[in-house]
Amino acid sequence: MRVHDVDVLDELFLPPPALLSFASAVDRLVRQSYARRNPFTRDDAERLHNVEGAFLKTSSNSTAMDGMLFLSGLSGMGKSRLCRAVLQSIPQAIQHREYQGRAFNCTQVSWISVDAPIGESVKGLLLRMLEEMDKATGMVGTPSALTPQHLKSSVDKLIFAFGQAALTHRLGLLHIDDLQRVAESSKGKQLALQLIIQLANVVRCPVIFSGTPRAIAMLEESFEAARRVCSGGAFLLDLPKSADDRFFVRLTQTVLKYQWLDVPLVVDDKTLKKLFDLSCGITSVLLFLCKQAQIQALDRGSAALEISDIVDAYDLCLRPLHKALRGLRRSKSRAAIDEYEEAVKKWNDGHQGETSD
Repeated sequence: MRVHDVDVLDELFLPPPALLSFASAVDRLVRQSYARRNPFTRDDAERLHNVEGAFLKTSSNSTAMDGMLFLSGLSGMGKSRLCRAVLQSIPQAIQHREYQGRAFNCTQVSWISVDAPIGESVKGLLLRMLEEMDKATGMVGTPSALTPQHLKSSVDKLIFAFGQAALTHRLGLLHIDDLQRVAESSKGKQLALQLIIQLANVVRCPVIFSGTPRAIAMLEESFEAARRVCSGGAFLLDLPKSADDRFFVRLTQTVLKYQWLDVPLVVDDKTLKKLFDLSCGITSVLLFLCKQAQIQALDRGSAALEISDIVDAYDLCLRPLHKALRGLRRSKSRAAIDEYEEAVKKWNDGHQGETSD
């Protein structure tokens, strides 16, 4: 029973220092975007019934565009959890019957969050965006945003299809996670950059992009895309520099409050330094080590959790990441970061394969 309970650590989320400023930026973008949109204006009706025509008419008017946010950090630093923690504080779907005293039958979607697909597919990303709109409105399996003909549509047509769905349901914010996945090849990179620019022009709602340093490298190749992605702010979940880092200390103390052995491991300087050395301060690695160490100790029937259990968990369970983590300990250079990201990608691909089998 205790081994099963250890899995609760997978759900642990400790708000990072960037939480309040990031949440405030999201609130401002959504509020400003909705403040500019009135469902009873002539322009709104025109866009709703002719997305492509309205785009061509106003594409040169940059003041009509909504902001974008960019959240970056190494894999495992908690970007996805941070974004979704903020978004989940907002009701996702709201059913309207009237607005400002006038009849208004509409299912408003305040936000959707989409994981970029593995396999460098911008088209696959757009299909997921349409699918998430359907899920948010409860229209899966009925006449909806995602239709069979979309599977054969071009990327440009899909962008306008999503723009139509976003306008119909008054989408407040779009979050695209793991942007780097669609930029692994030069073709995918160019399509991703074009997608960012087109989304800004067509969808007309705030967009949050989150990704690893590979996404930053992609954006550096296009001033226009980089300018738009960071127009509403850029946030970085950086690695802690030492075991004394306040957030790392607080995170470790919080994680090790959840211990299921009879004699818990004490969080002292020795424990902090060892966990920092093994994890490089990466949140998901720290959580993984604390979880696996307890599982192994419980499986052996140990009464106490020891530092040696954490070292064993590192040696036995994180072997595919050892080389990359050693590189990060020596240097935070672009080469070391790229090596870590590639190792994590292979690690994740392997685990997904095991799950599907």
